[in-house]
Amino acid sequence: MFWEVYALDRQEYLKSLTEQIRTKRARTMVAEEVEAHIEDQKQDFMAHGLGEEEAESMAVVEMGDPVEAGVKLDRVHRPKMEWTVLMAILVISIMGLILQAVVTSSFPTMNMSTLEAFKDNFLYGGIWSAMLIGIAVMLGICYLDYSILVKWSFPIWVVMQIPAVFSIISKIFFDETMWIGPMVNGRSIVQMLLSYLVIPFYAGTIYHFRRKGTKGLIISTVCLGISVLTDLMIPFMSSAVVTGITGLVLLHVAVCKGWFGENKKKFLIRMWGVIGICLLLMSGVTFWGNGRFVTDYQVHRLEALITGEHWDYTRGAVADVANAAKDSNSSKWHESQSSGKIEVTDPYNGATEVEAVTLYNYARNDYIWTYLFHYFGNVKGVFLVVVFAVFMALLLRMAVKQKNRLGYMLSIGCVIFLILQALFYIGVNAGLYPISGNYMPFLSHGNMTMMITYFYMGILLSVYRNTNVVKN
Repeated sequence: MFWEVYALDRQEYLKSLTEQIRTKRARTMVAEEVEAHIEDQKQDFMAHGLGEEEAESMAVVEMGDPVEAGVKLDRVHRPKMEWTVLMAILVISIMGLILQAVVTSSFPTMNMSTLEAFKDNFLYGGIWSAMLIGIAVMLGICYLDYSILVKWSFPIWVVMQIPAVFSIISKIFFDETMWIGPMVNGRSIVQMLLSYLVIPFYAGTIYHFRRKGTKGLIISTVCLGISVLTDLMIPFMSSAVVTGITGLVLLHVAVCKGWFGENKKKFLIRMWGVIGICLLLMSGVTFWGNGRFVTDYQVHRLEALITGEHWDYTRGAVADVANAAKDSNSSKWHESQSSGKIEVTDPYNGATEVEAVTLYNYARNDYIWTYLFHYFGNVKGVFLVVVFAVFMALLLRMAVKQKNRLGYMLSIGCVIFLILQALFYIGVNAGLYPISGNYMPFLSHGNMTMMITYFYMGILLSVYRNTNVVKN
C-alpha cells in the first residue's frame, strides 16, 4: 500500500526489493542501480523546494512497491543460457565428427563405410571421450561466474609463466633447456597447453590494470611480450603469432575504450611505442642470441615463408590421395590397399613411398581442408568453409554486443583466438605458407586441441549467460 511504501526508508526499501531477486550475484548490482535512481529523484525533488528528508521519502515512494519492482527486476537480472550458441556448438561438433569419419572411410587401407568410420571414431577411436569430456568442461565453465578472473587473472598468468622462466634460466646458466612435464617432438606438452590457455587470463590482466594509467598500459604490454617470448622458447612460433596478434587487438581495444586514460591518442602512441621497443628486443634475443633461443629449424621455416619456397610436399600428397579415393578403380587406390604405402613426389628426392598411416594422420590433423576440397570438390568445400565462417561470425557478433567491460574483453579475446587459429590453418591448407602448429576448431583431430576449443566455448557461454548478472 501507499503508506507502507512511504513508511520505508531507502535501506529498508532496497532490502525488500533485493530479497525478491534469486540470483545473489545480481543483488548488489541491482541495489546500486535502484539507489542511484532514488538519489537522482531525491535531488530533483530538493531542486523544487522540498526538504532533504521529505525529498528522500517521496523519492522512495516514486519507485513503487518494492516487492513488485523486485519481482520484475528478478526476471531481467538472471542467468540466461544462449541456446542458439549452444545448439550451434553441438551441431558444429557433430559435423566435425562426421567429416573425420568421411576422411577415415575414404582413405586407402581403412576399408570401412562412412557409418562404420563414424562408429569407429565415435565409439572406439577416443574422439568421443575427448568430445564428451570437452562438452562437460564447457558446461561446467559456462555455469561459473567468469568475473572471478578480475581477482585471479594476473596471479594465474604469472603462474603460467613459471615453466618458461625455469627453462630460460636453465638455458642461460646451464646451456640446456629443461622443461617441466613430458616432451613430444621436442616440445613441452605442459607449456604448449599453457600457451593455448593464456588469452583469457591475459584479457583479465588488462582489465585488472585498467585504471593504472601509463603504468597499467606498460605492465599489460610487457606481459604480452613475455607471453609471446615464452611461446618462442617452446619453440611454438604459430602460437606466438596468434597470441601476439590477439593480445595486440585486446590492448588496442582497451586503449580505445579509455581504460588507461581519457587521452586515447596519447596512450595509443605510448602503447605502440612500447610494443615497437619490445619487438626490437625480442628480435635481438631471438636471432642474435648465439643460437640460445632459436633453432636452425625455425630459421629455415622463416626463410621458406619469406621466400615462398614450398618445401612441404605433404599437402600435395594428401590431395592426390583424396582424388584417388573418389575413384575406387584407380591403381594408386589398389596398390596402397595391398602394400599399405602410397607413392608421392618429393620435390627434393623425386618419387618416394610413404606409409599410408602417415598421410592419414596428416589428412585428419593438418590438411583436412585440403583432403575435403579434393574429395568433395570446390563447391561443397566452399560450402563447408562458409558454415564454419557463419558460426564464427555468430560468436563475434555476440561478443561485440557485450555491455559488461570484462565480458566484452574476454569474449573478444576468445573469438579472435579461434578465428586466427582457423585462418592460419586454412592458409596452410591453401598453400599460402608452410605447415604450422595451428589447428582447426571442431574439425582437426587431436584431443588436446579439442579440449582447448571447448574451454574457450565455455568461457564464451559463461559471458553470454551472465550478461545481466555480472556487475560492469
